[in-house]
Amino acid sequence: MSKKDADEITLTINLRKAYNAPRKKRANVAIRLLHTFIQRHFHVTYVRIDEKLNKYLWSRGAEKPPRKVTIKVNKVEEDLAEVSLA
Repeated sequence: MSKKDADEITLTINLRKAYNAPRKKRANVAIRLLHTFIQRHFHVTYVRIDEKLNKYLWSRGAEKPPRKVTIKVNKVEEDLAEVSLA
């Protein structure tokens, strides 16, 4: 197993807390929830979100982001993690 495979993890993240935000800000809050989750669990400072994941979170507009999302997290450097859609 290579180092890249060891650092890549697939997770399902619940984004239901985004629905406590005002209607027009829910997708922004979902992105922020994703950032803070990755920072807290992977002990990184910077999180890079893939374009496909960003489009998926915004696919139904700002008012109705998905409630759950399955992602792949790859820790590239000591304080950088890349997040993509699984």
